[in-house]
Amino acid sequence: QLEGLLSSATPDVPKSSDTASPFSSKRTRKSIERLTPADDAITPKTKSFSVKKGGLEGLEVEVRAGRGTALGEIPGVEDAMDLYAKKSVPLMTIAHRLLFGGRGKMIVVTGPKKQAVLKENMLKFSGYLSKEDLQGDEDRAGLTKQDEDAEKKMTARAAKLFKADIVELCNFFNVDRSPREGQAPLDKEGVMNRLLDFLGNPDLKMTKQSRKKVVAKKTPTKKSTKAKGKKRQHNLYESEVEEVERKRSK
Repeated sequence: QLEGLLSSATPDVPKSSDTASPFSSKRTRKSIERLTPADDAITPKTKSFSVKKGGLEGLEVEVRAGRGTALGEIPGVEDAMDLYAKKSVPLMTIAHRLLFGGRGKMIVVTGPKKQAVLKENMLKFSGYLSKEDLQGDEDRAGLTKQDEDAEKKMTARAAKLFKADIVELCNFFNVDRSPREGQAPLDKEGVMNRLLDFLGNPDLKMTKQSRKKVVAKKTPTKKSTKAKGKKRQHNLYESEVEEVERKRSK
């Protein structure tokens, strides 16, 4: 499944099925022809990986400034990388290839020093959408074209993966993929769009870390609940005292 990134076929960009804020995007991804299972299906029993041997040469890449926040500056992302990289050795390489591309058959990078280089590259990544620096209408038109090209390229890479693989990448980058309240869980297109929205313009608001803060604010603590209960009892006591005094005055 994870070797879907290696396919040379270019699938079409699925239309977004998820419009939940803050993942809603004004950008539209052009629809393209979808891959069939025969094109990209690789079962766990048949997939194999080559292992990178030698030194650290060739692992470092040029990381261009993107439109969002560098992944290393977003709370929770680096911890998620470390956690899920331990669960799946190829995941670090797959995530790196998704962000920066690659030619030929994927070679899984192993070893702490080599994986640290890949991780360092990704922590500098701040989005595949170019940083906005507009001077006029011509610059704006050029940026729009760059956005379209970047969307098409990234969606082509992601669409070659199965939903389970995209879910793993969401976990790796700590992307919030929970459905909107009252809605069914996201399908492959929905999860993929969540991932691409984040990678296009990384932002804390699109992570699980941000969701935890929102839930924490909504959930009252035991202390606050007890305090509210005591306050209600106190108010009830005062009301009863006032009623007794009112009757006595009559």
